[in-house]
Amino acid sequence: MGISMSKETAKNQVSRSIVRRLILGRGRNAMISRQELIRYSKLNPRTVDSYVAELEERGIISRETVSSGPGRPETYYRSANVPVLFLGVHVYSREAWVMATDIDQHPYFMDKLPVNLDDHNSAWHINRFMAMLDRLLSQFPSYRLLGIGMSYHHYRGGLKTKKLFQELGKALTQRYPAPTNLMEAADVMLLSYCRVFLFPHQQHLNLALLNPSDNAYLGLRLGGRSKLFAQRTNSQQKKMLEGILTHDTIVNRFRELTGNKDIREIHEYREAVFRGDPAARQLSREEAECLAAAIIRLQKHYKLDVIYLTNIISETHCRVQEIIRKTPGLGNFQVLRLREFSIIHYLTGACEVALDVSCGFFVNELTGN
Repeated sequence: MGISMSKETAKNQVSRSIVRRLILGRGRNAMISRQELIRYSKLNPRTVDSYVAELEERGIISRETVSSGPGRPETYYRSANVPVLFLGVHVYSREAWVMATDIDQHPYFMDKLPVNLDDHNSAWHINRFMAMLDRLLSQFPSYRLLGIGMSYHHYRGGLKTKKLFQELGKALTQRYPAPTNLMEAADVMLLSYCRVFLFPHQQHLNLALLNPSDNAYLGLRLGGRSKLFAQRTNSQQKKMLEGILTHDTIVNRFRELTGNKDIREIHEYREAVFRGDPAARQLSREEAECLAAAIIRLQKHYKLDVIYLTNIISETHCRVQEIIRKTPGLGNFQVLRLREFSIIHYLTGACEVALDVSCGFFVNELTGN
């Protein structure tokens, strides 16, 4: 199968993932009936049948018909008696990561290689990466690789890194007989919140994940139900997210503050903050003030208990927390930061998500599976 990126909705991907996990997550020999699938997934029968047919076609599950007396026989499904493995790959300008998990996202392995495209070309890096991956996968000869999810960090790379990412995707597709899906890291971060939001002790909380990158993306879990939207798709939510500084805005502002027209990447600003550059620290304060204002609007509108921030540095996060703590009525409200580095863990979901590529995949709830 080739590299794929379609425009299927996140809602459909979540639905497909629910059906898949209801069957595969029960263990190798456990069965679940069609009626149970419909009841537990809360999906209509036609949708369930469609998703089940996809799994059957790929040999991932089997079907059995059981008669328990008069009336119509009941259809049951069980996972094929083959251990499955999902692969996630994340590439940015300095490193290439790989991680493999099972259906429940229990890790089998994780490793990385440094990337330096100034010293070596893409082919050299790809050969090293494939050798590392062959070595890691050789430890699991009986496992079936069901999918490969790949993420590229647009704001921590450039044209050379993007080329490396695309060529690595082709190499993986040619080497391993599994669906491969390529996606942008901002999409990974946006829809990764589901797993984070399904911690047992958080089931009753109203939660949000805010990812300011090329746009301001937001995921919500309200009253136990997940909702997705992006800034450009809903005018009401868009208004609440107004003023948040996107990466392009930050880069342009940093050029303006420093007078350096050669600044092109968000990481240049972030590294300057760590060095204590006065212009960068001023911009960090501006970024935090805009974020905090949007967060306060979101909290008041949705009565949020916790909001997770991604794609921001620790200094900006600390400033946001200071502003929130000084705001009346928000004493128990938590603003937590998900480190950008943890995107490799979100890719454990990208691994499983790649199952959907053959059916058309855009972005899944990457840690929610």
